[in-house]
Amino acid sequence: MNRVDNAAVRSRDRRRPAPVRLGAARSATLMVLPVVVLAALAAGVRPPVGVAAGVALTAVALWVLHLVEGRIAAESTALAEAWRLNRRFATGFDNAPIGMAQIDIEGRISRVNPSMVSLLETSLGELGDRPWATLIHPDDRDRWETRVGSLIRGEVPFVEAGVRYLLPSGDVRSVRESISALDRSTDPDRNFLVQVVDLTAQTIAEEELRHQALHDSLTGLPNRVQALDHLRGRLREAEGSGRAVAVVFVDLDRTRAINEGFGHSHGDALIREAASRLLRAAGDQGLVARFGGDEFVVITDRITSRSALRSLSRGIHRVFSEPLVLDEGPIGLSVSIGVSVGLGGECTAESLMGDADTAVARAKREGRGRTEHFVPEIRLQAQLRAEMEQDLRLAVERREFEIHYQPVVDLATREVEGLEALIRWRHPRLGLLEPAAFLPVAEESGILDRMDLATLAGACAQMVAWSERIPAASRLHLSVNCSSRWFHEGRLGETLSEVLETTGMDPRRLWLEVTETELLNDSDATSAAFEEAHRLGVRVAIDDFGTGFSSLAYLSRFRVDRLKIDRSFVHSVRSSTSGAAIVTAVVDLAGALGVPTVAEGAEDEADLEILAELGADLVQGFALSRPRSGHEIEKALRAL
Repeated sequence: MNRVDNAAVRSRDRRRPAPVRLGAARSATLMVLPVVVLAALAAGVRPPVGVAAGVALTAVALWVLHLVEGRIAAESTALAEAWRLNRRFATGFDNAPIGMAQIDIEGRISRVNPSMVSLLETSLGELGDRPWATLIHPDDRDRWETRVGSLIRGEVPFVEAGVRYLLPSGDVRSVRESISALDRSTDPDRNFLVQVVDLTAQTIAEEELRHQALHDSLTGLPNRVQALDHLRGRLREAEGSGRAVAVVFVDLDRTRAINEGFGHSHGDALIREAASRLLRAAGDQGLVARFGGDEFVVITDRITSRSALRSLSRGIHRVFSEPLVLDEGPIGLSVSIGVSVGLGGECTAESLMGDADTAVARAKREGRGRTEHFVPEIRLQAQLRAEMEQDLRLAVERREFEIHYQPVVDLATREVEGLEALIRWRHPRLGLLEPAAFLPVAEESGILDRMDLATLAGACAQMVAWSERIPAASRLHLSVNCSSRWFHEGRLGETLSEVLETTGMDPRRLWLEVTETELLNDSDATSAAFEEAHRLGVRVAIDDFGTGFSSLAYLSRFRVDRLKIDRSFVHSVRSSTSGAAIVTAVVDLAGALGVPTVAEGAEDEADLEILAELGADLVQGFALSRPRSGHEIEKALRAL
């Protein structure tokens, strides 16, 4: 089709053809003359032959003229209607809010509307003889030509699909394009109408939503969904080839303490820093993703040998050995790592990820800051832990827990000063279990809070009962371990008040023991809990002192009534000078604070003598008495 200039089209449209109309007299003559001749013949009048022939010829001529006039009028009317439709099309074309273009069968552009000019950021003149296909993004062009080919061959009345335009400026537009053939009866040259809706903004929004759905907003790393999808893809590719795929599961240690001690903004900074360090350690060896919370994964099919995975794990441990520097000072970091390896076709993404998670859980139980490679035995241990968790829930309902008591003795006088309540589990199959066998599972499963409450209430009730029957018992204090949730959830005062009122326990004889790490966990809540306990008359001891990473600045914020030296330091007083030095430092610190010390874990008389020389005030351990049942303690109290 020859190129049509829009202005020329409008000028030509103004030259509207006038319909052809014959005069009324001629039409009347055409109708009347044959009637007159016929009437004369019927009356017997015979006009001259010449006249009759002339009349006949005149009638025929007028009749032919009438037919021509009718046809001209019809064509004139049709032309006027076509002109009207063309004008309406031109108006709609030019004013359409979507981009519109007219192209010929070769794809040459003959007409574009203002919306298309705006979309393409160019004009018809600048496009020149450029075929429409050259506007299609190279990656989409083959599919576009296939669709348009079916339209040109008449196989379909129109084609419509999403496509990308590569503009002359180099920008890319995402559009919804529809191409249809114009009416062949009015367009024998076979032109096509292109209609385009700009979807660029919508596409960008959809891509942003897709990115958000597959990436972690804090670190920008792939999230759990994308990690699992990537792992499925690697396993599919490895299927049948004998290749292996590895998952390195990285869990940050002690992030809860940082979140609760310094605030979530510092916790977020830690997560972002962890992502950066992990990317540095992994390099191009695999996909790094944030699996959730303080958990990350590295998925790789490039390094799957045990030695190469050990090397990667050491590199990860190395980058996390550097402390995190905050305004409050540096904080030591460490990670626990679990590694699992699987063959394509022999495992699923979920099972392989689960094996790595199981391995990292074991690494944490074994002391944190270490790497564990998954072996089937670990899965068995995990199954046993799951069974234990179920047994623990039933044990709470069935009241299978018992309270044993260990005496706390004045090191100078060797007199019993108090009792510490310690929980034991009378398992229906396994017998009496020590806390180390079930407390970690109870804490992870959220059961420990209920167990601690039962221990507090039961021990207070037992101490009140002994005091009423045994005079010696009324002089003793009672130490009970405190659930960390009571501190962080603001429930300590309410819990203590309820237990004290229910049991009748004298609050001045009750000591709550909280681990040193709790000093750092949400320090504001901890300080408020300490104040609430003291308001009720209950005193507070710091348990396992020296094993956490709180600073003296934190310790000075709280009103502490006693420091308990961790048993690991007590055990080392005879074997190392550092152990004795730590105990001496804690004793001196307690003296400066004006509070007594309790040394835990004295095994024999030699430990007692050394602890006395180092200045410890109170002591507990097998050297004096192992934890005993309530019945045994009652007999011992009666003997005092």
